Amino acid sequence: MADRIVILNKGNIMQVGSPFEVYYFPANEFVASFIGSPQMNFVPAEIQVSGDKVTANFMGTTLRLTGPKAEKAKAYNGKTVTFGIRPEHLYLGKTEADTVMEPSEEQKEFLAGSMSDVNTLIKGKVLVVEHLGASTHVMMESGGDRYSVLMDGYVKTQIDDELFVRFYERSVHLFDQSTGRALVLQEDLNGAK
Repeated sequence: MADRIVILNKGNIMQVGSPFEVYYFPANEFVASFIGSPQMNFVPAEIQVSGDKVTANFMGTTLRLTGPKAEKAKAYNGKTVTFGIRPEHLYLGKTEADTVMEPSEEQKEFLAGSMSDVNTLIKGKVLVVEHLGASTHVMMESGGDRYSVLMDGYVKTQIDDELFVRFYERSVHLFDQSTGRALVLQEDLNGAK
């Protein structure tokens, strides 16, 4: 319970900020994995630049990047970065329409400089279902990559079900694979307002 927290790794300061800032704007992969339960999902993504279009290719799908994310990712054309997204920012559904979600009020306020409705949809197979009362934790697999989804309430699904999973660009984090640093920092997004 604090206004500002310091995230340490082996005695080194990784990030200082409010709990909200370190959650929405982790400075590096360590902070992103440390804050949140279950922890952020990480998968490799290849960046492709074609004219003004910048995309991240992961798990057999392509997600167009916009704004500061696209600008920072251009330097990684043809390279692999680490793509991160929190389990609670993925949306499951039996149909494509079931996965469409409006941004939360917190996202609207805090991510105003990077709000976009750009999204992509994949199909995944259910590996584990854990009903937690107020939420349901589902472990999924798509294209050989495993990832967690955390949904509010009771999600009626079972092992081996195939479900749609929607990724919104507004909730994506990109990290340099060699340094672990976030490609886009809070000041990059705030400057885009």
